[in-house]
Amino acid sequence: MAKKKVVKKQQVDEVVKKDVSWRSALGKTSGLRIHATWCKVFEENTKKQLSDEEILAYMKKEFPGRELKSKAFNSVTLHRRCYNQGRLGQPKPKTESIAYNTPPKSK
Repeated sequence: MAKKKVVKKQQVDEVVKKDVSWRSALGKTSGLRIHATWCKVFEENTKKQLSDEEILAYMKKEFPGRELKSKAFNSVTLHRRCYNQGRLGQPKPKTESIAYNTPPKSK
């Protein structure tokens, strides 16, 4: 039977301390952190009815270079689902966010 590798808390703390810039990254115009910005975008989108492509373009302008650090950043659907489930640091919204019409792809 193989032994489990034990990782000391000190080793974990050292790894976490190396790159915590993503935690404190603030949006260029909103001044909010990433999850708070996603929440704000989805709340406002019930009135604006932006497509997923437009939302992603806004987030890329708000947090330039972020899409290179995280593959999940490019998934509006993933963030919408987390927002609707109350997993972005806020309670479940009263009105769920839905995807609005996206422009048809050219053939």
